[in-house]
Amino acid sequence: MEKINDSKLIKVAEQIWEGDVEFDDLSNELKMNKKFALILLRGNGAYLEDLDESFKKDKEIVLVAVTQDGENLQFADESLTKDMDIVYASILSSSYGLKYVDDSFKKDRNIVLKAVRKNGFAIKYADDTFKADVELVAIALDYNNDIFQFIDDSLKKDKKFVLEYFKDRRNKNEQSDPFSLNFVHYNLSLKYVDDSLKNDREIVLEAVKANGWNLAFANESLKKDEEITLEAIKSDYRTFENIDESLKNDKAFIFKAVKINGWILNLVEEAFKKDREIVLAAVKERGNALEYAHKDLRKDPELIKLSKKR
Repeated sequence: MEKINDSKLIKVAEQIWEGDVEFDDLSNELKMNKKFALILLRGNGAYLEDLDESFKKDKEIVLVAVTQDGENLQFADESLTKDMDIVYASILSSSYGLKYVDDSFKKDRNIVLKAVRKNGFAIKYADDTFKADVELVAIALDYNNDIFQFIDDSLKKDKKFVLEYFKDRRNKNEQSDPFSLNFVHYNLSLKYVDDSLKNDREIVLEAVKANGWNLAFANESLKKDEEITLEAIKSDYRTFENIDESLKNDKAFIFKAVKINGWILNLVEEAFKKDREIVLAAVKERGNALEYAHKDLRKDPELIKLSKKR
């Protein structure tokens, strides 16, 4: 067999990564070349799926693939899903790594803890007992709020846990980067709590303080609650769309709402856009809210002058 130099192996691998050459079209000599397999996997570990079965049992080969992306463990021989080195590399490179390890590791708290600390979504693939583990769940939720959907039902109906969770989210939002995954606009966890708590005023109030859009998942009766709805609007004025119709037609409520955010004038009934008192309050809060007023009020000299000061 003619020896293939490294530069040629690298060139072929690059052609495959770029889609210029199909793996299936390679010669058997290249397909069975371990050095080539290692080069190929360092660029894209998913090619483990295409390699010969003998390579899927080769620890060195598989280690490279799962280090590149733990999800590639699904293509390895089952025997290697029990290998500690392979397991660690998998869980540290992807949340999916825990999904494909042997079940015995999914029941190992130390392994699960390492996986969750690296990527909170790993808790989805842990043994169910850990989805009720408050410490592990808290770590996972710090990674991303959407993980709430994967925790055990016992915590989703635990008022103390849920209440503290929303309070904690609100406090962290006050200190966090508005573009982070855990910022207020991304926390829709009320969607996943037990239905009994969606009717709990205390819970819903904290939920909308963490993210006004949680109002959409509250019991309908609480969408009529003035304090809750105004808190939702403070979080995001567009949550106005989720409040009960009775409040949308209540002038006193609308007056309070536009004082929080003048842009709500864009969302109210036409009658309120013609109401000078409402429009004045909106423009005082946000000058460019005037553009949402009725055309007659957009010509009002006092309102025009005021809008330019805001």
